[in-house]
Amino acid sequence: MIYGNLFSKLLKEDLKRRIWAVALTFLAFFFSLPIGLALAMENAENTNYRMFNDYRPFINDGSMPDAQFREKLLSLRTDVVMSQAGFGSGLVAFLLIMTAVVIGVSSFSYLHNRQKVDFYHSIPVRREALFGSQFMGGILIAGLAYGINLLLLTVVALAYGVPLGNIAGPLAGGWALNMLYFMLMYATVAVAMMMTGHMVVGILATGIFFFFLPGILFLLTAYCETFFVTTARNMWSNEFSPFWWGIKYLSPFSIYMVALSWKLKDLGRHVPELFCSVAALLALILLALQLYRIRPSEAAGKAMAFKPSKAPIRMIMVIGFGLAGGIFFWVLQSRLKWGLFGVIVSVLLSHCIIEIIYHFDFKKLFANKIQLGIGLAVTVLIFLSFRFDWYGYDSYIPKESSVASVSLDVESDHEWSDIQVFDRNEEGVITISYPPVYEYIEDNMKLTDMNAVMAIVQESRDRTLEGRELRLEGYRDIQMYSPSSSSYSVIGGADGPTSVFWQERGERKGAGEIFTTVTVCYEMKDGRRIRREYQTIPLSAVMDAYSTVYNSQEYKTGVYSVFGQNPAEVCQVLYREAEKTLSADGGRGTAEEILSAYQADLMELAVEDRLKEVPVGRIGFVTDNVVKYMEQEEEGEQAVYTRGYGRDGYQYKMQGEQPSPANYIYFWPVYPSFTRTNRILEEQGVVPGSYFAPENADSVIVNVQPYLYRDDGSYGELLRGERWRSFSG
Repeated sequence: MIYGNLFSKLLKEDLKRRIWAVALTFLAFFFSLPIGLALAMENAENTNYRMFNDYRPFINDGSMPDAQFREKLLSLRTDVVMSQAGFGSGLVAFLLIMTAVVIGVSSFSYLHNRQKVDFYHSIPVRREALFGSQFMGGILIAGLAYGINLLLLTVVALAYGVPLGNIAGPLAGGWALNMLYFMLMYATVAVAMMMTGHMVVGILATGIFFFFLPGILFLLTAYCETFFVTTARNMWSNEFSPFWWGIKYLSPFSIYMVALSWKLKDLGRHVPELFCSVAALLALILLALQLYRIRPSEAAGKAMAFKPSKAPIRMIMVIGFGLAGGIFFWVLQSRLKWGLFGVIVSVLLSHCIIEIIYHFDFKKLFANKIQLGIGLAVTVLIFLSFRFDWYGYDSYIPKESSVASVSLDVESDHEWSDIQVFDRNEEGVITISYPPVYEYIEDNMKLTDMNAVMAIVQESRDRTLEGRELRLEGYRDIQMYSPSSSSYSVIGGADGPTSVFWQERGERKGAGEIFTTVTVCYEMKDGRRIRREYQTIPLSAVMDAYSTVYNSQEYKTGVYSVFGQNPAEVCQVLYREAEKTLSADGGRGTAEEILSAYQADLMELAVEDRLKEVPVGRIGFVTDNVVKYMEQEEEGEQAVYTRGYGRDGYQYKMQGEQPSPANYIYFWPVYPSFTRTNRILEEQGVVPGSYFAPENADSVIVNVQPYLYRDDGSYGELLRGERWRSFSG
């Protein structure tokens, strides 16, 4: 009881000492929550809830029953409340982050003043009690200010007709989660204040604890993306990156940012993260308490309270800033000398600045020359290890015995195709998504002919390593020209074949050569997926192996999503030559027959045929999902516009425009050798190849621009400045 009374008195005195922090925190939450909600409600009503209704004005035009209108209006107002105060609100998160810093600094700022330290530590009270009262006082200030203003916000919500039952649970859950992450950041600030002896240094240390470790991992990501030229699928910067875990969970700030994306109804999925957050909070509190117990009183006024912490902190920061300077100057010039210049200058500057902060003396710039030398040497070696790939990343090929299967993504085989997925969201609305083609390839292609695959991979790897220096130096000595205006540089692709000129160090190689990007994904026996990407590989160098792979069933079913279409789901077939689109109107039975015929013809297509033939047109298959999606749009159940990303770029469907099935399907090339497909189309009155008949041609335009270049890449005198030649008649 005596200890309880003492603790309550200490807590009360602490709150009196920081009455300014109490008032400031309360006012910040007051104007942000209840006042902010009132303003948001007024804005929502003035704009007919457009922002909360898929950017459509919510107006009762008589087409909706009154009961349904009131129910929808109540839902929209509830959304307004949750946007202001629910878990995930950026405004609330910002307030709590700032509160954690301000209150954390003010709670233990007396430790940085020698007179105050002597006074507090002369009181006959254990340090544990002093720490507990100061720490708990900060939590009470933030928790009560936030909680009281949430109650006031609830009153405002009730005044606008939002029932308590709709918001009580989410607001309470949001308060609990937000306070958990507030305490995590608050405890981090407390540790920073314990480790320093000056308020400004303590604030700097807080920033370092919040951002430095994720920043280092972002920096390593940049190094891997820059210097590993066979990196595939942005693997170093996506969620499967080996650095991503650290970026998300090695600082309280990033942990909080990740948690803000959660939904309360799905909180059960994040129990492990919550458990780790609570464990981290307890560990930080115990660390702060232990540091407080052993912190010497004479540390007040010094930069660092504990001398052993100086060297490791200095070394980590110097190496981090040195690597940042190296990549910065590399991005500017892509030259080794400039990268090393950035490393050296950044190491020297950061070391000197840290020494000034440590000693508060400009004369101490080089007080630790040995540590400066070690930091400089380590940073230079790290930079060089990435620049020259001492890790062997770009040359890596796994042992065949450890590989279960392989998928091979030859970009020239699918530049003109995309994947389309229909789904229904939580409200039952049909949506379209366009996942990358490579995801379909990796999930559906399982190549087992390792001899042919490895022949392609090894040749691609060797050519990539030969050009690694040129790539790292910014492609300054490589130029590529395409004499076709088509963007589909494929072998006999959907709009015909194209040729590519490749110029490397003044050597021009033959026209008609086809270069492509090859990406290999190894499905390892232990379940891992390892990817490598090799760019601008001439197919002629691997043609035999490529023909073997392309002619296999495993490859075609894995690269062409048309093999995944069910003939029973196809209701219409469209045929297109250039901009002219025709419909094979033979009913569902004919559509199924054409799809089956096309799948059989495409399966028999060989590389030799693609080299000799040019597609006469393109064919697309309209499925039941496309029809349902179009009906949904016509009924106005979609937003004012929908947007999808396909091979033709962004496609917009404005309100009032009649939808066309051609906007929602992909067209596949039809070759002259597709006898089954062409026969059925002709039976339906669609004759492939008739559109480009000589009698239908008005003029011919020839692009001669690529032929104007000399071997050094400059323009020749002949036809200078003339890009197009037109022939009529």
